[in-house]
Amino acid sequence: KQGGGKTHETLKQMIFQAHIATHRRKGLLFDTNNEFGEYKIDGKIHRIKHIQHNEIIRYGNSQNPEVRRVIPFHQNGMGKPMSPEDTERLLIRVLEEFRGGTLLIEDLNRIYGDSIPVSLSGMLCNVRHRNCDVIYHLQSVGRLLPKMRQNTSIVRYHYQLDGVDESSEKLGG
Repeated sequence: KQGGGKTHETLKQMIFQAHIATHRRKGLLFDTNNEFGEYKIDGKIHRIKHIQHNEIIRYGNSQNPEVRRVIPFHQNGMGKPMSPEDTERLLIRVLEEFRGGTLLIEDLNRIYGDSIPVSLSGMLCNVRHRNCDVIYHLQSVGRLLPKMRQNTSIVRYHYQLDGVDESSEKLGG
């Protein structure tokens, strides 16, 4: 159901930042499940265009504030989903090449399950050097690695099955 979860709220903020805010900023959505090509926010349908995998640098260098998405599917959304290994390689490419905007990684748990590699958490923490803010959606606060938490300004959580108190140490008490 669309309309009030993590992605809905984040896309709403990204679209505001790209099109309405005083200091506009582009956004890139790593659309893990290829489900956000068309999205309804506040009664208006937004068509979020995808970029080709080889266009990440060009889009990162672009001064045009808009929200785009990259899709971990072969033939850029027209073919089958990429393997977990290919999806990981594409995500690493996005983290290395995208700059000057906000990056939303949708459903990081789908890519990595319960074990986010330490090397990836390091990359997530170093993108600020490329003028890039990263928002990653996890299915539970308990999935947040200590290094990721130490480099996080805001933790916003929605409904989750496990209690937040079970992860209080990761949230700083």
